[in-house]
Amino acid sequence: MSARLITERRHLIGLAKIIRRANTDLLELIARGIRHMARDGSDPLHSLGVLVEGAVHLLSTSVPADRRHEAVSAVTTVLQDRLVAHDLV
Repeated sequence: MSARLITERRHLIGLAKIIRRANTDLLELIARGIRHMARDGSDPLHSLGVLVEGAVHLLSTSVPADRRHEAVSAVTTVLQDRLVAHDLV
């Protein structure tokens, strides 16, 4: 494993520990963690991969099976809309 991946893994573990210990809103902490990753020079493709894996995990484990198709469609639409809004597609 490359030194950069080890550093990023340690960074993500550190963020997870912060989130676990926090008394504030979990979603706000995740958003702050993402902003921190964007500022600190983390590999953006690696960071995006982690975020995509997180989204897929939530869709596959937290959304009831009978609503997954609808949820996946909604997530896809929101992502497409945001990419268009930022002139990325």
